[in-house]
Amino acid sequence: METDKHFSPPVNFEAAGRWADSIASLMTLDEKVAMIGGDSIFFTTAIPRLHIPSVMMTDASAGVHIRESFHEYNYKKVLDRSTAFPAPIMLASTWNKDLAENYARSIGEECRAGGIAILLGPGMNIYRNSQCGRNCEYMGEDPFLAGSMIGHYVYGLQSTGTIATLKHFVANNTDYYRRKSNSVVEERTLHEIYLPAFKAGIDAGAMAVMTSYNLLNGEWCGQSHYAIHDILRDELGFKGLVMSDWWSTYDGVKMISSGQDLEMPYRVAAENAVELVKEGKVNETSIDSMVTSILRTLYAMNAFKRKPDSAWLSEYNAHEEVALQTAREGAVLLRNKDHILPLSDNGKRILLTGQYLNEIPHEGGSATVEGYDLVTLADAMKENFGANLLIVDSADDNAVKSADVVILSIGTFDSEGWDRPFNLPAETENKIEHIAELNPNTVVVVNSGGGINMSGWNEKVAAILYGWYPGQNGMRAIAEILSGKTNPSGKLPITIEKNFKDSPAYGYMPKGDELYTG
Repeated sequence: METDKHFSPPVNFEAAGRWADSIASLMTLDEKVAMIGGDSIFFTTAIPRLHIPSVMMTDASAGVHIRESFHEYNYKKVLDRSTAFPAPIMLASTWNKDLAENYARSIGEECRAGGIAILLGPGMNIYRNSQCGRNCEYMGEDPFLAGSMIGHYVYGLQSTGTIATLKHFVANNTDYYRRKSNSVVEERTLHEIYLPAFKAGIDAGAMAVMTSYNLLNGEWCGQSHYAIHDILRDELGFKGLVMSDWWSTYDGVKMISSGQDLEMPYRVAAENAVELVKEGKVNETSIDSMVTSILRTLYAMNAFKRKPDSAWLSEYNAHEEVALQTAREGAVLLRNKDHILPLSDNGKRILLTGQYLNEIPHEGGSATVEGYDLVTLADAMKENFGANLLIVDSADDNAVKSADVVILSIGTFDSEGWDRPFNLPAETENKIEHIAELNPNTVVVVNSGGGINMSGWNEKVAAILYGWYPGQNGMRAIAEILSGKTNPSGKLPITIEKNFKDSPAYGYMPKGDELYTG
């Protein structure tokens, strides 16, 4: 896939490579082995004798995940807040490449503020399983769309000097038993569906790739010579830093020989790498290759010079606008029977009820970004509808019947570490159908990181607005769409099945197993 954006690092790879070779030649075997593993969870390992500092990295694709453990490195003293952008799947729903670039550039500027050299994103696994807990972190099911958005994301992020990390390589499409799953993929499918977005990111100049937890055709991706050396490096031509996902490597000999560079968060599989070299089980030249790849990539991006810089905090107002615009362009109007939307300002009594009225729906796990100056749905609706609005978390039948229009908010909580059911809880399903029966002018607002089963009620409600996870101020965009101040222009980057049996992933769970429902 061609990309119309290509990033070149501040120091070209040839010059950076010569520097890396000169440094590696001065290192002892113990120092080289130390460098191929991380340090303190989110840092590369420093080599003080050679004045090589550690480099900081952090999640996620939708903003900067501020971790408490960073305070000792003066991280939180500068970066005490970060913008919570809409989930990447909502960004993909905009189909706006320029917005993807601005979105990522904004995140890169916040990395600059915090002294972060490596962002562990963008996430870019193809949406194949609507139950996958990490769909919210990705760019949908279409390889062309995902690649187009990823290419601009990479360019925007790295234009700030922050390293983009394409993840998770490759065919990582479930978080259900993610450390046990085996993706059995034929060559054609791999090349037509799962690889194009990664190729687009590499062609755009991405400087890092993270391998995945799953096996690919029976081999762990984090130590697979086929996945890393043959496909990623030889076929796709990737020359940058390859790192493992956290605690995802098991065999030191395989990992060192695979083309992997950096084992995160520290050496586990390669814990006894010095002994493996001395015993002749791995070649020291393989260690040298890992070390020079790490040094070359970080030097090319001036990562060793990255320090917190509070001057970038002045850009936060612009970042908030980018986040809001993403929500405005990413919300998808799926149904609008008899043009019930937009709601005219003519004294209609509007009832707002359901979930996520006074909290911001967001993705979980490493993708979590808390944000600041949060705008809830209740706040945003008050701004737009004032005295005509009644807000009740759990409305009784009389309140539902007496309203001219009911805005029913529903949603899911999606996160790494588990998959969530395609079907909503029976209690939620029953509530939607009951309210729609009492009041046919029911508008459902959905906040989720992927598709849900709407077959039981989608034709019983008047309208459906898919609001994804809209970020810290995105509920303002939702209210603007409901009121008509903003025209909905989002387009689905995924197919939403009528039933999970229609999914390509149907049957992926062992018989008798059930998903965690919280």
